[in-house]
This record gives sequence, structure tokens and C-alpha cells, in this order.
Amino acid sequence: MGFWKKLFGRGRNSRADPPIHTGRIADSTSSHAGSFSPYRSRTSDILAELRRIPDEANAIDFLRKKVPDVSMALWNFVRLSNQGHQMQFYDANNREKLLTGLEDEWRDFASRVNAISNAGLDGLINIIHTSAYLFGNQIIEVEVSDDRTDIVDVHVIDPRTITWELEERNGKGMDSLPTTGI
Repeated sequence: MGFWKKLFGRGRNSRADPPIHTGRIADSTSSHAGSFSPYRSRTSDILAELRRIPDEANAIDFLRKKVPDVSMALWNFVRLSNQGHQMQFYDANNREKLLTGLEDEWRDFASRVNAISNAGLDGLINIIHTSAYLFGNQIIEVEVSDDRTDIVDVHVIDPRTITWELEERNGKGMDSLPTTGI
């Protein structure tokens, strides 16, 4: 019985030393250099890996995957950006005349676009907003049917895959563009 009292007792001699918590750093005068913890710090691992990512867009994407606060902030921004939509069509000549026949075609288009994720137009809008927040750009490609009478699907392009270059056309380059003075 004395063994169990020593092991689980609450008396003064129940433990010789207080427990060492994960990540506690040893005193420099101690014989143990570094951390007492047998586990590596998750925060320092993330920071070390983040410092190795040279591109800002990839760094933000990495943080979205590894840091729950960043992921939640992105989720909140996307939800605030896409609170649903209501589409109404009006006659081009008579702005007061509502064309109700086109609403059924619009609903059909909105349900079949972005079919790969089965989320429809709302899912496509979420993907576009996520691209804008993470990479600072929104790029889509519209796939048209062979007879060019209908849109087959709309595909989101990763902005990190696009390279922009300035070119000269008709003898006009960057030098000939109008500038505004301050």
C-alpha cells in the first residue's frame, strides 16, 4: 500500500520535480542544451518551411493548408463574398420589361456549369473568390460548344501558371502609353 501512496499521493514528497512541459527551453547554465521536449515545435517547423518558399502566392497557399486561423479567415471571406445571387433579365430596348422566359435557361446553365465539382455556379464563384484572395487574380476559360451556340463549361485557371509580358504593337510600347502626373 505504501508504494501506491507514494505514486499517487498528494503529499509533499509525491514528486521530486515539477513536470517539464512541451517546448520548454533549458537554462543556458544547465548541462542540457536546447529543449527538454521530445517533440519538435510545430510553430517553428511551419516558420522554417515558410521561409523556404520564395513566392508570396505559394506561401499564402501553404499557410492556408497548415494554419487553421488562415484557413478560417479565407473561409469567412469567401462566404461573405458569395451570399447567393438573383438574376433578372430585362429587354435591351425597354428597361422596364422583365424577360421571365430566360430565367429557366439561366437556372439550367447555373446548375450544369462547374459540373466537375457538382457545386454549380455558386461553387464556381467560390473558387474564383478563393483564387482572388489567395493569388490576387481571377482567371477563367469558357469552353464553347462545337457549333458555338452554347457554353459547355467554365474552367478556373490557376493564376500562378500565367506569365505576363509587355509587348510592342504598331510601334507602341510601354513608353508610349499615357501616364498621369501627380
